[in-house]
Amino acid sequence: MSNYKRIAKSFVDGKVQKNMFFIFMMVQKLIDDTAPQIEEVNARINTFGRKSFSSLNRRDTEEYIGRNRQNAEKGLQWYRVTMNSLGNRIAIISSNFGLTKFLIENGLNEDEVIEVQKEVNNYWNQTYSPLISKVKTMDILLYSLYISLSKQVTMLRRLPQLSYFEALESFQELKELFDQERNTFWDLAKSLEITREELDQTRNLFYTQRKKLVEMLKAHSKLIKEGMSAELAMSEGNIRKSLVVLFYFAGVLLIIYNIKSLTLKGAIKRGFAKVNESLDRKKVKKIEGILEDKGVDSGVDLSQSGVSYLLDLL
Repeated sequence: MSNYKRIAKSFVDGKVQKNMFFIFMMVQKLIDDTAPQIEEVNARINTFGRKSFSSLNRRDTEEYIGRNRQNAEKGLQWYRVTMNSLGNRIAIISSNFGLTKFLIENGLNEDEVIEVQKEVNNYWNQTYSPLISKVKTMDILLYSLYISLSKQVTMLRRLPQLSYFEALESFQELKELFDQERNTFWDLAKSLEITREELDQTRNLFYTQRKKLVEMLKAHSKLIKEGMSAELAMSEGNIRKSLVVLFYFAGVLLIIYNIKSLTLKGAIKRGFAKVNESLDRKKVKKIEGILEDKGVDSGVDLSQSGVSYLLDLL
């Protein structure tokens, strides 16, 4: 039997988890660094727009145009870099998204692929689909940001060549484009959040699998005590496959916890829910770490003492 632990770990960590966390970290940095600039420009536009026509002068207009153009050109470059990096990461994840192909490439024969897929395939969409959907939403929003800011940059570059009155007439169109960018920007910030429903969905998968494994271990312990050697081999095989699935879900849950910690701010981060999540994450991490050390397929001791150890761990 191939080393399911190594293969599952390589697939989840190497092809999905690391890229997924990098995407959220990259977009969070964009949000953190750009938000103050967005709100500064918004305040400047509102101040400019509130001035009466008679009180405006060319210096007001030139200062407004110059400062906004510099910020817009820098922002456009940052949107482009982030958008391209996000697209590349999505391509890496998607190109290795099929578990069947990955298992075959790692040397599993047809029967072994079927065995692993029976345990994992039912839950793949439930575990990673929410994160994949969030990332694709970010990609769409980043593209929208890039387009709206590109139009602003084009207009801002043209304004100095226009007459004073033509420039003033263009102000409303420019403001509408910025408002569109600002609204999309805060939609992007919101899309980063891991909701309670998304977290609970993955937690339920992990803890349901843990409960199932506990019952299997209790039944296995009973078989050992009763000396039912004929049934032990089948029981061991089922437990080892169940351990692979639990290990797999632990990795999914930990990446969601890590992303949630990355995007939480302020009082929420210090709240009671955060304390509970921190304790839960430590417990999941401990289970994952011990299973990795022991080996979740052939390496786990399923003697009476080994079963007792696993029951205490779980």
